[in-house]
Amino acid sequence: CSMVRVASSVRKEALMPDVVVLFSGGLDSTVAATKALLEGRLHSVLSIRYGAAHTVAESLAAARGATKHEVPRVVLDVYLDGVSAMITGSGVAGPRILPGRNLILIAHAVSYAAQRDLKEVWIGCNRDDADAYPDCSRLFLDGADSAAWWGARVNVRAPLIGSNKVEVVRAARRLGVDVDATWSCYEPTKEHPLDPCGTCNACALRTYALKLA
Repeated sequence: CSMVRVASSVRKEALMPDVVVLFSGGLDSTVAATKALLEGRLHSVLSIRYGAAHTVAESLAAARGATKHEVPRVVLDVYLDGVSAMITGSGVAGPRILPGRNLILIAHAVSYAAQRDLKEVWIGCNRDDADAYPDCSRLFLDGADSAAWWGARVNVRAPLIGSNKVEVVRAARRLGVDVDATWSCYEPTKEHPLDPCGTCNACALRTYALKLA
């Protein structure tokens, strides 16, 4: 399973669930969702499919985690122009960048939250992400938070932004997350869409972090 089963002994005093987590089924978003779940604040998770090949495996990982722990999961299908620009070729190292992707995903999540009177949208960006993805940086996230607050009275939070990938893996293990059930690859092959490529920067960073954690 992707998210740890919450034992009554570790659940904090009951709170009104007020958080929706952008949930891809990846390691970072799973840790973020688990934190919200353990704090008693998780209302639901939101998965957004936008046509990229890796969203097939992401969706399966996300569905398993949400179903296992009876967490409400909403799936949105969104058309994003330029998805093909992410593709550099399976087996090729480096980032897969779709400019503005997180801006679009956050906007959908903020709208979802506002319609349900939820206070916060959580996204699983960590400190290492900002090196390759500008829309994972503190500066971007602070701007998204400001826009979401003034536009919809919703806050955008990145609870892992102060942690690097090694620290995220350690947090996952501490929280009881099944790391092997999460998905991190950005470019599986068409022939094997459920097998990670092993060479994109997401795969490389995951492998590196697992060795050091």
